[in-house]
Amino acid sequence: MRIASILGGVRQSLIDSTGGSSSPLEGTYATGWYPAGDDARWNPMKKVINKYAFDDNRIDPADPGTQTTWIGYTVLRSVLMSLHADDISARTVRNALDNGHAVNTGGLTPTLRWGYDDTLHVPNYSRIVNADVTYQMVRDGRLVAVRKGFVNVSKILERYHPAD
Repeated sequence: MRIASILGGVRQSLIDSTGGSSSPLEGTYATGWYPAGDDARWNPMKKVINKYAFDDNRIDPADPGTQTTWIGYTVLRSVLMSLHADDISARTVRNALDNGHAVNTGGLTPTLRWGYDDTLHVPNYSRIVNADVTYQMVRDGRLVAVRKGFVNVSKILERYHPAD
């Protein structure tokens, strides 16, 4: 019997807390928004964690919350760097994002843009802009990539119609 999970349903911390390689999750397939935690593209984040978190092991670089925070800071930094220092406000940040400011996340996601022309046509989710996912699996107690790269699932998402 195989177990499969939706985006973010299987996290490294869950695998660890249920027994690691002896976990009932061993062999589970999962999808994620980002590459697996052992991917070299996470090294800049890990370097920052090591430098500023010292020995605080509560910050798990393989946790999707930590990864999403890193992506969020990457986006914010990119937007702030694009603005003039004397013109930084909530309004100018929002305008930059609404007008399609493109953010390179070092390959952790596709280039991100939140302009109205960049959104997917997914009912009830009007601001989805990233439909690229990774396929992962629990192997020897670690979430690892099943295949290299991202898979675009925009056509599947656009066909989604919630129950009326």
